[in-house]
Amino acid sequence: ASDRTTLWADASMFLLNHPEGIGWSGLLYDPERGYPHNDYLSYGIACGVLCGLVYLYVLVRLLLSLLTDSSSGEDHNAYGLRLAGIGVLVVIIINSFFDHLSANRWYFNVMWSVVWYAYMSSQPIDNLDEMEMDSATEEETAGEAALPYGTDHE
Repeated sequence: ASDRTTLWADASMFLLNHPEGIGWSGLLYDPERGYPHNDYLSYGIACGVLCGLVYLYVLVRLLLSLLTDSSSGEDHNAYGLRLAGIGVLVVIIINSFFDHLSANRWYFNVMWSVVWYAYMSSQPIDNLDEMEMDSATEEETAGEAALPYGTDHE
């Protein structure tokens, strides 16, 4: 079976017969049928239906997070980084439907590195004011500790 739709149909039927997954044994399902060329089906066959759905959910959730992020504002570097993350996620989502991203480890690692870097860089620092206050308090405390014993601190 070389036609991908036939492979997907076979893999889907196999997944319905084994919704709990069969484990990652190197062969995702009957080798006579071939590799399904779909990461969602592959992860589902290997680790269960829930795993395939979680993989899709994580990708879509990350994409939506980057699409709805408006924190970059006038920062062109942050905006460019966010666009890079969006582009890579779109490629991963589409590629995962038609092929297996993990076949090329270098490609896989670079793509996920860009996604996580873009996502983590887009997250706001909620406690920035607290960090600045802590830093000022530490500087005052350090300055007071440097005064000789018995000296008026004011």
